[in-house]
Amino acid sequence: MRFFAAEFVNNYATYSFGYCEYAEWEPGDDLEPIYTRGYLPYSGDPEQPRHLFYKCRSLRIDLARFAFDKKRRYHQRRLDELGPAFALHDKQAFLAQHQAQLEADALRWIDQRFDQAYLTTERLRYILDKPYLNRIAEVRLEGKVVAYALLVAWERGLHYWYSFYDSAIVTELSLGKWLMGHTLEYAQEQGLPYVYLGTAYRRKSAYKSQGTRGAEHFDGMAWNTDKERLKQLQLRDERLAIPEADLFKQDLDPEGL
Repeated sequence: MRFFAAEFVNNYATYSFGYCEYAEWEPGDDLEPIYTRGYLPYSGDPEQPRHLFYKCRSLRIDLARFAFDKKRRYHQRRLDELGPAFALHDKQAFLAQHQAQLEADALRWIDQRFDQAYLTTERLRYILDKPYLNRIAEVRLEGKVVAYALLVAWERGLHYWYSFYDSAIVTELSLGKWLMGHTLEYAQEQGLPYVYLGTAYRRKSAYKSQGTRGAEHFDGMAWNTDKERLKQLQLRDERLAIPEADLFKQDLDPEGL
């Protein structure tokens, strides 16, 4: 495992020179120090051969403090009443039988929800090939698959990386929100200390911690439990937003590092 930085934007007038911090994981490396230092797996370039993680405003739930508020509990119970069946599978065994179906479902469900899909077949396969992605959650309603979640699991944590769900099945409730919530409950039952929920940028990410106690974000130095501060940062993101098309333009050529 190694940690390094790559140049990003700069503003010479204010002597502000941006560097993005990365970690390179190699088979056998412990994931714990990577996630606890605010890194998440990088999947922006399917041609990138290395297993990179990027430092960011990561969000996690401290399961020792985790609980839903009344409104969120009500939402979870209403969907529970529909009888969803949640199953957790070993990735390799599951993909050996169901990869084609997962890919078709995931890409179709993304098209339901987004005008411009953020995931291509090439990028999805790149993610599925990552060796630290080792669990796939599957949800069925009345015997039909309606959702998946791609999970990174290790001894002291769980990363809820990507989820895909059929938004046309349960229109009055959020199946995606239920799946994230159920995964948190499962991890707490297993005695894990933390679940990592991805990045916490912009207001569109607020749903990850909404109605949930125990949320904390990585502020560049440490894990911060101030939810009001997180809201302020998410509002600021809207004003200072860099176009998403520019987010993966860093020079990550290994020969240049």
